[in-house]
Amino acid sequence: MVVLAGCGTPGAPLPPSLDLPQPVTDLNVTRTGDAISVSFTTPEENTDRLAVKQLGEILLEQCFDGRGASCSRLNAWPAKSVKPGDRVTWTGPLPVRPYLCVVVNNDRGRSTPPGNAHWIPLAPAALPARILEAKVTRDAIVLTLQPSSSGFLRISRIGEGDRAQTPLPEQPANSTQITDNNFEWQRKYIYSVETINRATAPDGTVVDFASAAPVSVTVVANDVFPPATPTGLSAVFTGTEPGKLSIDLSWNPITERDVAGYDIYRDGSKINREPVKAPYYRDLALKPNTQYRYEVTAVDLRGNESPRSTPATEQVPQQP
Repeated sequence: MVVLAGCGTPGAPLPPSLDLPQPVTDLNVTRTGDAISVSFTTPEENTDRLAVKQLGEILLEQCFDGRGASCSRLNAWPAKSVKPGDRVTWTGPLPVRPYLCVVVNNDRGRSTPPGNAHWIPLAPAALPARILEAKVTRDAIVLTLQPSSSGFLRISRIGEGDRAQTPLPEQPANSTQITDNNFEWQRKYIYSVETINRATAPDGTVVDFASAAPVSVTVVANDVFPPATPTGLSAVFTGTEPGKLSIDLSWNPITERDVAGYDIYRDGSKINREPVKAPYYRDLALKPNTQYRYEVTAVDLRGNESPRSTPATEQVPQQP
C-alpha cells in the first residue's frame, strides 16, 4: 500500500483575503494662506498583513467631522497611478469642510474606513507683514515692517556659510521694527519674516498656520561706523632731566567692543605707527622751549577712525 503525505496544517480552510489596503495613518496637512499642502504614505500591506500588489483609486476627502461624516471628494489619484509605499504630496485650494481624510481602494474598488482625519482651520488668514526697509546701524541690524493686523511674527536669520537658520524671538504681528543685536560684522545675512495665525481645534490642539510664504531680505553687515571720539585728553610735561624731555598724554578709554586702539597726533601729524592699546602715551621726541598741540582718535578693528579729540597743549620749558 502506498501512503501519500500532504503538506500544510490540518484544519478548516481559510476564507480568501479581501485584499483591503490598510488605512492611511500618517496624513499630514499644512495651511499657508488660502492653500493647503497634503502628504501621506500609501499602505504596503492589506488588512490580512499581506503585501499589497496593486492599489485602486485613492481619494482625498473633506468632511464635516473627524468620523468621516458628510464627506465629498477634494482630490483623487487614479488606480495604478500610485504604488504601495509611495509618499504622496498634493497642494490645492482651501477646502470648505474642516476635516480631511484619505480613502484607499483596492483594485476591485473596495476599501477600509478612512485612516486618521486631519483638522485644518478655515478662518480667514491675517494679511501678512511686509519688510519695507533693512539697514545696518552702529549697534544693530534693523528691519522696518508694514505690520499685520493679528497673529504673531516668526523670524529667522541665516548667515553666509551657516548650515541652518537661527530663530529670533517671536514678535507681535503689529510690530513695526525688528532689531537684531547679535550679529557679526562683515557677514551677509538673509532674514525671513512669516506671519503666523493661531487657532484651536475641537479637541483642544493648538494649530498654527502662515498667512503666506515667508518674506525675506538680504543684509550685508559692513562696518562703516567709526568709534566714539576720545574725551578728557590731557598733556603734562614730565621729563625734567636734560636730554630726557617728555610729555605724558592720557584720556578716557573707549569701551566699544571692537576698538583696536588709538592714534596720536602732534601738531596735526600722526606720531605712532601702530594703534596704541592703552589710553595713555609718552611722547619723547621733543625740543626745549616749544609748545606742542595733541589730539587723539580711536580706531576699530576694520580701520574706521573716530573724529579727533578736543586738543590739549603743553609747553616744554627751556632746558637749564
